[in-house]
Amino acid sequence: MADVQKLARSSQEEIREVARGYHRVDLVTELEGAHSVLTAAGIVCRLPAADDLRGLEEEERSVLGWVVREGVTNVIRHSQASYCTLSIESDRESTTLYVVNNGAGRATGAVGHGDGKQSEKSGQGPGVDMTGLKQRLADRGGTLAHGHDGESTYHLRARVPRRQEHP
Repeated sequence: MADVQKLARSSQEEIREVARGYHRVDLVTELEGAHSVLTAAGIVCRLPAADDLRGLEEEERSVLGWVVREGVTNVIRHSQASYCTLSIESDRESTTLYVVNNGAGRATGAVGHGDGKQSEKSGQGPGVDMTGLKQRLADRGGTLAHGHDGESTYHLRARVPRRQEHP
């Protein structure tokens, strides 16, 4: 019982840290975890090359790590995908992470439409996790869009502005 109480206290503290925004995740760790869980689920995955991550600042890496975590969790929970591709594009203005899979509309449950609303089929509102992710990105000046292409491909796109260096 003492171990259970200790675990509960530890979990509660971690939740508080996340709520306060102090908990950071590491993009590389999240990508490695994504590869592991997708592969274990029988989903072929393609990840960004190490060069795609070069030059990203710590805060960008953390917020994009959250996107990877939530995006891949949603692929596992809400689709019957056979592939999932994660890619990153970066320029002087912003960094964009894409999570694309071919499982939209195959599983039971809601299908998101990028505006945070769910399809009428489900009768449910926006997911708490996606709403929280959207807010996390907005706090950093970023945006989140997601939805399916009308067929079976589901796209999640998170854009984070780059910090501008001043001379």
